[in-house]
Amino acid sequence: MTRGIPMICAATHPITWTEGDAEIKGRWNDVFQLRQYTGTRLDDLLATIELFLPFSQDSHLSMRTSGGNSGPAALIEQWTGGILRDIMILIRDGCRRAIEGGHASLKPETLEASWKDIQTKQVTDFLDLIRQREMREAKSWKQNSGLSKSELFGTCYRCIHNHNHSNPLPAT
Repeated sequence: MTRGIPMICAATHPITWTEGDAEIKGRWNDVFQLRQYTGTRLDDLLATIELFLPFSQDSHLSMRTSGGNSGPAALIEQWTGGILRDIMILIRDGCRRAIEGGHASLKPETLEASWKDIQTKQVTDFLDLIRQREMREAKSWKQNSGLSKSELFGTCYRCIHNHNHSNPLPAT
């Protein structure tokens, strides 16, 4: 926070970004990671969003299945990868289409048409990246089972910070 004004920065490596400048490092000292909205977390978000939708009937956005098919929540998670920006753009565009079409609710078909128009190809499959990271972490825990969690994370931080992935320093 700078002079009572919160500053927001999105960076790949926000801590590294502050290195080398004492003033910036002193001001940019709060780091919050924005996680993807998946599973129950996404369902809860969609249930809350639905409260604000301008329709006369429920859209059932938080449903995972509907009549044996994927429901809105499963489709939204699949299409957006749980990225809040994409979720909100999809909901906004879908609502606009539904209102213009005179629909009483936001239907999965409308969401699908919106998604196809918004983005023809997903740049990054964030859900796949999450799965890959979890697999790497699980392997790392197995290989380094003799280390405590803090020792392991200290080793990983020094490894990343020093850009020496092949020979990380042992934790001290």
